[in-house]
Amino acid sequence: MTPGWLANPYRKGEDDLGPIYGKQWTAWKDRRMATSSDERDRLLAKGYKVRMMSDYVHSEDGKHYEWLMEREINQLEEALKKLLTDPSDRRIIVSGWNVGELETMALPPCHMDYRFVSLSGEDGGPRVLHVVMTMRSTDMYLGLPFNMASTEMFLHVMARLSGHVTGTVTVQLTNAHIYLNHMDKVNQQLAFAPKSLP
Repeated sequence: MTPGWLANPYRKGEDDLGPIYGKQWTAWKDRRMATSSDERDRLLAKGYKVRMMSDYVHSEDGKHYEWLMEREINQLEEALKKLLTDPSDRRIIVSGWNVGELETMALPPCHMDYRFVSLSGEDGGPRVLHVVMTMRSTDMYLGLPFNMASTEMFLHVMARLSGHVTGTVTVQLTNAHIYLNHMDKVNQQLAFAPKSLP
């Protein structure tokens, strides 16, 4: 870790990076202000909870109320539901890039999002599930191999749970780099003779 990450005041301990990855995937905070009891009730029916209420005087109309409403979104669950009920939806996305919580993360997400694409199978066969993963910053030696393998595993899990056949993994890299302190190991690995795939 770099000193900047370690100095983040929101860290809760030596191994804590803040609300990244899993927290965003399974407990994304969605907050809204309701300015009428009708709007509050509509949000309550959608699973929001009242977190705060305030009243204030607004001109001659008298007292008005506002409610801070909040819910948590499990993006993994929502993506799976979509794959099961509406696999052609073009918005089956799991994102870790929560702008409202970036400053509380010691390290903003490097692999930012996963976009699932479900296509009809050949000759009426089962649907095929593909995933596109975007990396905003790519540590080519340590991060990328792990991210590629975990994305492949994620695709297999989602395909199996949703009754799809596994398709392809596409990885979009941005800011690909190799750290200087990795160069000896990179050169050592490049010197190895390639072996046949299993």
